[in-house]
Amino acid sequence: MSTNTHGANNPSNGNGPNSNANDEPLFSLRTALLLLAAIVIGSVIGLLTYAASQNVPTAVIAGIGVAGATLYGGHSLLGHG
Repeated sequence: MSTNTHGANNPSNGNGPNSNANDEPLFSLRTALLLLAAIVIGSVIGLLTYAASQNVPTAVIAGIGVAGATLYGGHSLLGHG
């Protein structure tokens, strides 16, 4: 393998596909927890709504609504970081 003086093929220089130049995560822990809670709670409510009504559009709307309410409520309860 030839050596490139600019380090383009050097995996130890931090420019590879698996490196993050500033070492910051994409989401903060708070954001990840809020999104996870919204997805889980929205899915549970959507499934329960479908089980009760056998109506897919109603279940989807209920799940999305509850997921949004969970994000809003969680944002209010947990503060701004």
